[in-house]
Amino acid sequence: MLLAYAALCAAYPILLGDNGPMSDTKSVHCEGTVVYVASQTTGLKIFDVSSPASPALVGTFDTQDAQKAQAVGNIVYVADYLDGLLVIDATTPAAPALLGSYTSSGVIDLQVTGNTVYMITSGSLYILDATTPSAITLLGTCDTSGSSLVSIFVSGTLAYLASGKPWLVIVDVSTPSAPILKTTYHPSLSGTASGIYVVDNTAFVADTAIGFAGVQVINVTDITSPSFFNSAAIPGNTAERVYVNAGAAYIAGGLGGLTVVNVTEYVFGSLPVLGTYPTPKSAMGVYAAGGYLYVAATLQVYDVSSALNPVLKGSYDTPGALYCNARDVTVVGMVVYVLDYVSTDGKMQ
Repeated sequence: MLLAYAALCAAYPILLGDNGPMSDTKSVHCEGTVVYVASQTTGLKIFDVSSPASPALVGTFDTQDAQKAQAVGNIVYVADYLDGLLVIDATTPAAPALLGSYTSSGVIDLQVTGNTVYMITSGSLYILDATTPSAITLLGTCDTSGSSLVSIFVSGTLAYLASGKPWLVIVDVSTPSAPILKTTYHPSLSGTASGIYVVDNTAFVADTAIGFAGVQVINVTDITSPSFFNSAAIPGNTAERVYVNAGAAYIAGGLGGLTVVNVTEYVFGSLPVLGTYPTPKSAMGVYAAGGYLYVAATLQVYDVSSALNPVLKGSYDTPGALYCNARDVTVVGMVVYVLDYVSTDGKMQ
């Protein structure tokens, strides 16, 4: 379900509206007053949120197994596990139309930068030219066979790929027609990477291993030979997402809640864990905007004007019963959109 909250006063987030349950929602992306939701079972959903109190479903586009949606203007790029890349014209939201596609099975994530789409399957990176959305062309591929890619972060001429194994993959994409696998890296104590955030020459990786969950800090100055800087453990058994801002790493740690780690001096000694913040339900996503940190765990709002000392300003329990849990969060202006699933029997909606 898509929920809209007013954040005019962070101490008292107010539920403005919701659209009712949806099945197997995977990601949410906002462009202006339009929200795009990718669902594994019901495809791409398009909502008009010009009136946040009444998010209105204005259009749908059937897909087989949508994993991720990113909009650039009125063009929506959808990563579909079975169909590959779908490029959809949402100029008329009530009648979204397929502009083009690129067929590839097993697509799980994408990032659009300019006219270039970077798309991953579990074992490959695809670089596509979307200058003409109706005629998507393949620029180049990079085979990462043996890996289990889960997410992508493109920065400049490099693509950083988080993976179950070999954990971190770095690809030089400076020449899109000939991407070069520069390195695969698996620190001895690492487990399964689930999220990645890169700042300058440092990669922060959310990692879950046997007996460890937390953030691993990797020096990627020399991309052919990454080196371990440091790590910090967090409570609980999983690290879901990591977001880095102003010297602080904010880690959504599932049932372990939110953990804040000081990464300003990550070369020297152990990373200081500044605090852990229990959340009512599993912390699954984090997003920062306008001096506030929003955590998808129900909805938790923290003042991070002092980045290393977040202060809980307000919270709102998202609708649902025993197994209810917010999955993703994004912010536009003073409205926070939360992607939530609800279940009384363990089945997601």
